[in-house]
Amino acid sequence: MGWLPRTSRTAVLHVGAGRHRGNDALRGLAILAVVASHTTAEWAAFPAGHPLTPLYRAVRPALDVWIPLFLLVSGYYLGREDVDSMATYGRYLSRRARRILPPYLLWATILFAVGVAGGEWRVSDFPAGIVNGRFAYPHYFVSVLVKLYLAFPVFSWALKTPARAASLFVGAGGLWFYGCFPDDPLGLRSTFLVELLFRRTVHAEWAIFFILGIFLQHRACKTPRSAAAPNRGPGMAVAGLGLMFSVVGLVDSGRVLPGHIVGVLGVLLFLAINSNPGERFAARGRLLAGLGVQSYSIYLLHEPWLQWTKNALGAVVNERPILVQVPLVAAALGIPLAFRWLANLFPGSRTTWATG
Repeated sequence: MGWLPRTSRTAVLHVGAGRHRGNDALRGLAILAVVASHTTAEWAAFPAGHPLTPLYRAVRPALDVWIPLFLLVSGYYLGREDVDSMATYGRYLSRRARRILPPYLLWATILFAVGVAGGEWRVSDFPAGIVNGRFAYPHYFVSVLVKLYLAFPVFSWALKTPARAASLFVGAGGLWFYGCFPDDPLGLRSTFLVELLFRRTVHAEWAIFFILGIFLQHRACKTPRSAAAPNRGPGMAVAGLGLMFSVVGLVDSGRVLPGHIVGVLGVLLFLAINSNPGERFAARGRLLAGLGVQSYSIYLLHEPWLQWTKNALGAVVNERPILVQVPLVAAALGIPLAFRWLANLFPGSRTTWATG
């Protein structure tokens, strides 16, 4: 997820030199899908005869493309990390923690305090709620991402040879298809430990995109772009095998679901944007790339303001959904960017840690 470079603090939507504009644009597309899915969440509750309900239910699965896009891009950039020793692993974790956790802890704590004041939460809910992101859906994604970051060295080691890569892809796919761990397999009976270790941990259908991103980065590092296509073939074959085992959910559902198709399309979009023609095309999407740079800020801050705006609008949200989209999108995108702009008014300061 995006972070504003030090050299571009004067412009909130500026994309700094040296960034891959295509991957920033993918993040921008993903965060727009997040906002669209959350601003239209009530549409599915319309009566069966409402004219907007069929359209929303047909389009809604496509918005889930944000999951594979965010995880693919995160895994892709992590794939160049060197964590071959405990020292490098420690430095890697430290960098990740400084970038992700402070703004998350700040806003999750604020939302928790609001919930306690309103009688929604108890003080004892805090440890488990911080771990699973319960205080502001969809903050649970931070928990999933942190667990993937912690496991990254294992993924990196396993993906360095085709045989290990195939085993990891098939293993992750098998966890998804043929069952997953219960919420408390060790009988810990501790809410905090159960949330930390198990709940929302076995998202193999999500983890596979993260693993695939790391794998593709490994292949990119090993194979120059000018190399002949046959040299890249075995690596892409393993990636395709892993994708097949982990995305096409025929066992549980008996059919290919829209979400599985969206996952495949997300991977194809990622591969296309990281090709030479894709990079040239993405160079035109400055606004989308600018949103991608700020995607973590928008992700962390959009949900509470969105919910408060919905509460203020009341029944109008369901009665006039099209008209309501303007204030909802303005709150979901505008307020996080405004916070970011305020933080950027202090060049050289550490204020941006509070906004992501």
